[in-house]
Amino acid sequence: MPGFAVTDRRGRWKIVTLMVVLALVTTLTTSYIQFNFNLLTMRATTRAADAAGQAVEDGKAPFTTAVSPASDVNSAVRINRLDVRWVVFTAPLTAEEQNRIVARPLGMDWTVEQFLRMLDGFSHKPVLVYAGRNMAAPTDRGRADVVYDMTLQSARSQAVSVRGMDAVDVRCSPSTAPTVISLPPEGEELIEDVAVDLGTGGHEAPLLRQSDDDPGPYFARRYVELGNGQTSWAAHLDVLTGTEQCGWAFRVSYVNAGQRRTRTVRDDAFHTPGLPATPQQLIEFRPERSGNHWACWGERIAPSAACRTDRSALKYWLDLPENVG
Repeated sequence: MPGFAVTDRRGRWKIVTLMVVLALVTTLTTSYIQFNFNLLTMRATTRAADAAGQAVEDGKAPFTTAVSPASDVNSAVRINRLDVRWVVFTAPLTAEEQNRIVARPLGMDWTVEQFLRMLDGFSHKPVLVYAGRNMAAPTDRGRADVVYDMTLQSARSQAVSVRGMDAVDVRCSPSTAPTVISLPPEGEELIEDVAVDLGTGGHEAPLLRQSDDDPGPYFARRYVELGNGQTSWAAHLDVLTGTEQCGWAFRVSYVNAGQRRTRTVRDDAFHTPGLPATPQQLIEFRPERSGNHWACWGERIAPSAACRTDRSALKYWLDLPENVG
């Protein structure tokens, strides 16, 4: 620097000290400014990422519902539900199909599983119906029960707490199914599952817990936790009706982010065929001391069918309280 060489020793150290101090101040000032700039940038980036993440979170459905009828033969075999009471067809059986049914008696030439698999090969698929009870009056076991598999699942990172589920928009009308195969009642075993009873009248029906010890609405003292890494909730759903065909939806009450909300779930599978009061084709298996045989009744029973065609075929059919009289 100009004049630096002629400065005395003490003056030179003052200049060096001043330059070091200036350098440190400049470095610290620059670092401070850079730190605050980075901090502001990081906060802005974090806020943008949080906003984007929340937008993605808000765009996700609170939960999804998967429903499939378990009233087909493969499902019945898979969940070991072979205590079928009625088999309903939504189209009349041909004469050849009627003859195949009554050709051999159950318990001798056919097991129930073999019989149902044979029916599954018909031109129209059978709907398997079980003997259920009226949950509002546990002693009444005259309800028709169609089984479904139902799963609720949430992909949200926040917990979704399902606090209620009710069948709503219940629409029932007399069943128009033309064909029923009636099988004899066997020993019944209730499975700990959930149910809705659509045969009690009205347009709403709560989800019920099937238990002799603790009957009543399923969500009266419990809730289902979804999302936030929780596992999905899966259940066998029994839908109970009488002689009516019914459709419905589910209204689900849930809590998410501290807010209570409701969501209506609709599905094409929410429909039951019902048991017709006077089917056009009623084929009933009759285990009797004199020998097992098939009995038939109805205006569309084929004349070639090798079964007894008299009104006694309504013996078990009239056991349904809805059909008495």
